[in-house]
Amino acid sequence: MPLTKSYLDKMGEQLRRGPSSPNFEEAYEQLKLYRQAFATPMTRVNNRARDIIKQYRLSSTNAPAIVAQRHKRLQSIVFKLNRFETTNLSQMQDIGGVRVVLPNLFKVRLFEHYFPGRSVIEIKRKKDYLAESKNDGYRSLHLMLEYPNKLETIYASETVSIELQVRTRLQHCWATAVEMAGMMNLRSYKQGDWDEDWQKFFLLLSRYFYYKEQDLEMKPQELQALKAITNELSVIEKLQATSAIYSRVEDIVNFKKDVRSIAKTPKLFVLEISHVKRKLNFYPFEELSDALKTLSILEFKYQNVNEGQAILADVNEIKLLKQAYPNFFMDTSVVVRELKQILKN
Repeated sequence: MPLTKSYLDKMGEQLRRGPSSPNFEEAYEQLKLYRQAFATPMTRVNNRARDIIKQYRLSSTNAPAIVAQRHKRLQSIVFKLNRFETTNLSQMQDIGGVRVVLPNLFKVRLFEHYFPGRSVIEIKRKKDYLAESKNDGYRSLHLMLEYPNKLETIYASETVSIELQVRTRLQHCWATAVEMAGMMNLRSYKQGDWDEDWQKFFLLLSRYFYYKEQDLEMKPQELQALKAITNELSVIEKLQATSAIYSRVEDIVNFKKDVRSIAKTPKLFVLEISHVKRKLNFYPFEELSDALKTLSILEFKYQNVNEGQAILADVNEIKLLKQAYPNFFMDTSVVVRELKQILKN
């Protein structure tokens, strides 16, 4: 029986109550099923984004665009239900997400102008955090999309909502550093669990990147404050120490080359990173259903993101995987390079 909106909202209430709810396990299993309804629409949005980038030459060899997609973590869905008590599960618009990273702000605005073009994809709403950031300094363009639902056996709705995030390379670096610092300090900065000093650092860094992308000079007092807190928190040293241990992405690229001779080439990879064991594993799949099962098992294993994480990646993303998910590979090289340049000025 297809999952109706009313059923989803009842299911969301069971999830919100937690494991003490008598129907929590059943609701959790249904949530895994519901999440599958977003797989095909995500791929279609991903492909359309790539078409726009190619058609209008928004990418280059020296400054490649990055397009990646992801299902919202099961634990993140439950967390959001608890954080926003008036939000129903059927109202969540970011369970399926696609991210586009472009070289600069000009190309982000060009992408915004041309997307989606002639397509069945519809833009229902925009949230523009490019000029005016969120309170924590976050900057990005969010497009809330609707795609015709072809899998009504899972979800009884005419459309599926997908969130498309479009940001610049520097904005992506900033967001990566936020996740890395939160993981390093055992805090969920991304969900607003800030400590005062690190919040101040990221607000200043966000402003610096904004000025840089506009070819403007940061105010001298703000620049000095950024330098001072960067040194005070030993940001560069801490980020470098955290990122020094993961480098197996090259193995995945080589693996992709090796499987070309195999009759059935894997289309998908589930990537697992253990922060406890300091190890990265990858699992190739031909079928989406098999990949999602493994992803769900690993997400349950790593309910605490400080212990590990898992993501599902399309095989076409492998070469740019480290750039698309630098936080996953603990790669802070770009933001460290920027910070070193700031301290020199």
